[in-house]
Amino acid sequence: MGSTKSRRKRRVEQEARKGNLIIFLVVLVILVMGGFFIKAIINKQDIDEATNCPTDGTNYHKAILIDTSQSYEPIQKNWINNQLKQIVKDTKKHEKVSIYTVGANYHESLSPLQSKCNPGDPSGANPFTENKEMLKEDWENGFLEPLERKFNDLLENDAEGPSPIMEMVQAISIAAFQNEKASTKKKLFIFSDMLQYSPVADHYRDSLNFQKFSDSPEYLKVRTDLTGVTIRVLYIRRSGGEKFQKGTAHAKFWQEYFNSMGAEEGYSIKFGEG
Repeated sequence: MGSTKSRRKRRVEQEARKGNLIIFLVVLVILVMGGFFIKAIINKQDIDEATNCPTDGTNYHKAILIDTSQSYEPIQKNWINNQLKQIVKDTKKHEKVSIYTVGANYHESLSPLQSKCNPGDPSGANPFTENKEMLKEDWENGFLEPLERKFNDLLENDAEGPSPIMEMVQAISIAAFQNEKASTKKKLFIFSDMLQYSPVADHYRDSLNFQKFSDSPEYLKVRTDLTGVTIRVLYIRRSGGEKFQKGTAHAKFWQEYFNSMGAEEGYSIKFGEG
C-alpha cells in the first residue's frame, strides 16, 4: 500500500516537473520573440520612400562619378561594369549610392542622376518583423535595377566633349557630401581617364605640375573641401591620350590635387583594362 502511494506521489511530482518545464519553455519562447519585436521597434528608422534612406541621414554615402566625355571599348565597359557591381554588392543596408556624370552641362544641376539607399538584402530579413518577398522586391526594383539601368545608359554613351572633372568633384563635395551629417562615412569613386579638359585646366596642353596649377586663379575656382572623403580613382586608359597618361606625372598631379583639399589618406588609384 505504502509502495503504491509512493509511486503515485513520484508520478505526480514528475508530471508537475514536466508541466513546469513546459511552462518555462513557453515563457522562454515568448520572451525571445518579444525580444526580437522590441529590438526591431527600437532599431526601426523612419525611411524616405523615394530614396530608401533614413530620414535622419545615412551612415555611409558612396558617390560614383562616371566620365562620359569619352567612349569606351567593349573590354573597358566590361571592366567598369564589374567594378560598379562590386561597389553596389558591398553596399550595406541604409547605405547610399549616388551616380554623377562628367559632362558639359554639369553646372545646370547639382542633382545626381540616381541616388538610392540599400533597403536591405532579403537574405538578412528578420522572420518575425519583415516580409522576405516584399524586401526582395524593394531591393531589386528600388535599388539594384535603377542603378544598373543608369550604369548601362552611361556606358553606352559615345559623345566626345569637355571633361570638367574638377568642377564635378567640387559639385559633388558641395551638393552631396557637405549635406551629410558629420558622422557619415564618405567615399568618391571616379571612373575616368582623368584628362581634365575645360576652361579651368587642359591636360592636353597645360603642365602637369600641380604646384604651378595650385598657384593659379583657376585652382581657386574649383577648390573645395574634401575633408573626411576617401577618393578611389578607377583610371581608364584613353586611346590617343597615352602620351599624357604615361609615367607617373598625371597620377601624381591628381594625388596632390586631392590631398590639397583635405581628402583622406586612403586615396588610391586602380588602373583599368584597355
